[in-house]
Amino acid sequence: MQNLNFVSSLKLINAMKNKIILKTCGIILSSLFIQHATAQSIVDVGVGVSNMDRYSSNLAYRHQINDNFRLGFEIQYGSPKYRFVEAKPFEKGYAWSLSLPLSFKIAEQDRIRLDGFFRPGFRFQGIIDPDNNGIEDSLLNSRAVLFEAGLLVNVKLTEKLNLSSGVLLPTAFEIAPTSLFEYMGTPNFTGGLSYLASPKTIVFVKGITGPAFGASGDTYKYIWSAQAGLRFALGKNPTTKSLLLEPSF
Repeated sequence: MQNLNFVSSLKLINAMKNKIILKTCGIILSSLFIQHATAQSIVDVGVGVSNMDRYSSNLAYRHQINDNFRLGFEIQYGSPKYRFVEAKPFEKGYAWSLSLPLSFKIAEQDRIRLDGFFRPGFRFQGIIDPDNNGIEDSLLNSRAVLFEAGLLVNVKLTEKLNLSSGVLLPTAFEIAPTSLFEYMGTPNFTGGLSYLASPKTIVFVKGITGPAFGASGDTYKYIWSAQAGLRFALGKNPTTKSLLLEPSF
């Protein structure tokens, strides 16, 4: 009877999760059809690896409101390799996040541009077999609030090639099933390259690395991730602003 209840609960959770993901993807795809022809909007599709996940996939939409300000939203899914719930590591389950990245110009001179960057977000995680008995007879879900703030430097190497670097202060605060800082406030460094491969397509690679601290030292000590993908320009052809990169979780 317990197994039947667990299977039913698992199916319900997966159905809810898939429904939210589908709705988010639907919003992103719908936005492609309502853009004005002169709008400068971009869609990123990427895949990556990290010390947290065996692999991850990423779908993001960004709108360049003007030369100084960019706003978007992003969904990311990961297959856990070394994640935490209640400061306890797990490697069998799921992890996905929703976030709202925004960046704004602080200064620009010749080929160098300095931007401020903020990203609030929300993360869902789940452990299958939390009692580690080898039987998938239970499920432990986790929720966390995410936030990043930082400074990004983009250097226009050529009209088609852009170099990005910067420093971030990432924070993850678990709010269920317990409340604790999973990691917080230690500087991480980001870098990347983007290249205009065709009039509407940009190829990019980017990564994050740096120390981490949280839960009195019981969680991450170090964080790294790497991602590669394609960026598609909507509306008018890409400008040098389209090459500007922001980090992903």
